[in-house]
Amino acid sequence: MEYKFNRDIINEENSDFLKEYFTYFISRETHSALMLDHNVDDPDDPKYGYMYTDNIKAFNNLFNLPTERKLDLPLIVDTANQVNKSNQYISDGIKANSRKTILDSDIPIPTSSNPVDDAQGLLETYNEALQEEDIFVAEALLHIGLIRYQLFEDGNHRTANLILDYNLMKRGIAPAVITEKVRKKYLDYINTTKVIELADLLKNQSIEECKTLDGLYDAYKNEKRKVL
Repeated sequence: MEYKFNRDIINEENSDFLKEYFTYFISRETHSALMLDHNVDDPDDPKYGYMYTDNIKAFNNLFNLPTERKLDLPLIVDTANQVNKSNQYISDGIKANSRKTILDSDIPIPTSSNPVDDAQGLLETYNEALQEEDIFVAEALLHIGLIRYQLFEDGNHRTANLILDYNLMKRGIAPAVITEKVRKKYLDYINTTKVIELADLLKNQSIEECKTLDGLYDAYKNEKRKVL
């Protein structure tokens, strides 16, 4: 499949390559998330550097988990806590949200009296979809839910991106990096809960990233051969 990368990449011998690649693609994901925030005038401003660092650490934590570890609510909460780690004004864990729309957008946040129950229900829907649907449909369902429920005081988009990347990569599927080119469609699909359309977009982005990942890995192997 076009979105499946060379599984030889995930090997202890390639730890240096993976470290560089994770930094590369998580930096792009972070940049994308910052561009979606209307409060951010310049995603490249050094003052946002802590977000890049925290996101990379959060993804490394995910990727170093045992392969048999299943996605659950504590894992999502731990990821959000790491994403928000350097922001001392942000609370840990799930917090009931008083806002009616996602920050700086018209996307409504579903009214909820118990966000924990909402999150558990979302995970149940996701696990059912994993059994019955295409992997990208399941991931689109989860991704839309994590962003629209806004379970955390901050870092919801970044957390959702990392969980999506982790879920794909542990299955040998390249991450679906959201780029400036598809940002408008991406937001529209979340706003209108167009699961199938978002699933197709994620698949296409994963296919493109697979080309990038395999190309970078080939260049890395060639460089190692020259050194030897």
